[in-house]
This record gives sequence, C-alpha cells and structure tokens, in this order.
Amino acid sequence: MHYDIDYSGLSEKQAKAKALRDIKEYLGTRRFNKIEADLKASAPIKRASFVFMLGFAGIQGFPAHVWYERLWPQADMHMFHWTHREGA
Repeated sequence: MHYDIDYSGLSEKQAKAKALRDIKEYLGTRRFNKIEADLKASAPIKRASFVFMLGFAGIQGFPAHVWYERLWPQADMHMFHWTHREGA
C-alpha cells in the first residue's frame, strides 16, 4: 500500500471505510476475505502484534488499526485509540 494515503477531510466513518477499501484493493478482495476469515476464526491478538505483522505486508498506520478494530472490536479497549487525524 502506498504510505501517503490521506484520510483527512473525511468523517471517521468515511475514513475507516476508505481504509478498508484501500486494503482490499491492495491485497485483492479474494485474498482479503480469506485472510479476514482466518483471522476472525482465531483468538484475538494484541493490537501491537497485528499492526507489526501487517507492516511486513505493506499495510501500516491508520488502515492497519482500522482492520484490527473490525476484526476484534472489543479486544483492547484499554489501549490507545488510533485516530485518522494527527492531534485529534
């Protein structure tokens, strides 16, 4: 994925939807769906570990955090909340 994707100017809901579309376009819908199904079937992992591993696949920053929240929305509510805007 290109690392300069700008999600500013979008609502949080729009930014999250665009981030997921960007991941699907990058991986391909079939591969994305397969990976997501496999991950959903597993126990939640720590956000930091998930984001770290996605970095090796070229998915970083806001999109990685959005995908994590989609997979395991209640997994780490005690951890920081990632925002699509710096300083927000």
